[in-house]
Amino acid sequence: MKKIDQLILALVLIINISFISSCSNDDEVNEWNVNFVSLQQADYLRPLPSFTLSHTGQKGVEGTVEFECVAVLQKVTDKDVRVDIDVMSEGISAEKIKQTEEYFVVKAGSLRSEPITISITDWSDWAELKEEFERKLEIKISNVESLDKNVAISEIHQQLDLKITKGAFFWEVAWLTNVTDWDFVFMDGVNNAQSNSVNGTGGKAVSTNGVPFWLSVDFGKEITILKVQTKHGYYAPSKVELFSSSDNSDWVSLGEFTVSGGTQTITFDKPVMTRYMKYQMITVPRWSVDISQFIVEAYK
Repeated sequence: MKKIDQLILALVLIINISFISSCSNDDEVNEWNVNFVSLQQADYLRPLPSFTLSHTGQKGVEGTVEFECVAVLQKVTDKDVRVDIDVMSEGISAEKIKQTEEYFVVKAGSLRSEPITISITDWSDWAELKEEFERKLEIKISNVESLDKNVAISEIHQQLDLKITKGAFFWEVAWLTNVTDWDFVFMDGVNNAQSNSVNGTGGKAVSTNGVPFWLSVDFGKEITILKVQTKHGYYAPSKVELFSSSDNSDWVSLGEFTVSGGTQTITFDKPVMTRYMKYQMITVPRWSVDISQFIVEAYK
């Protein structure tokens, strides 16, 4: 009996050892034969970039996102590997995200693919979003195709997230001095109407012998004006009225303004959107009055 028991025990041990060995071999295949594919920045020694966009009333959302990335294998394979990616950012339509190639190809015998450049320059989808915010540009492996069945997507390095910061909406403000681009009209009878410093065609001021006069200006397009500034010699007006028009025919008064000094600045209570503006002197010195400059502060 003892011999039979010993034989049975030895047989059980052999079976168990074979089972354990078989499991170990399976684990070894799963762990060591898998060839993981990952996403990587093309210049992998540098930190991932972030991008900042500006948002102004005149130009909208401006800035460029441009990023190069590659697909990388854990080890060389003798089969080509195609790597598909999805690229997205919240609120940006897919057609505005450009790729130099639709997918990566890691050639047989290589560890890295050729880089793909991903870029966005059209931010019109965010034009109505006035607040400052941060969003991500997500680049993620969506699928892998290869005759090498050991190639698989890395769970850890399958996605790259790039930070995009859009600044809050604001208007750029500047004094517009490009008077030669504007079309000035002066009241009949003024001095130096054709060549003068107001319209940039001469060096002399526009003047009269103490008669209040007007001028109008066509800016060439509708602009949003915050201030009007005029310059005068010794004889300057003390009260003026300003008008705006959309058609250079029907004029709307913007108010009468008390002014003084050689440089006179009029600030509107709220921005004025107009293409045409008229400047009318009301109260002037008895003997003479002139104007040597007319410029506006406006949103760029």
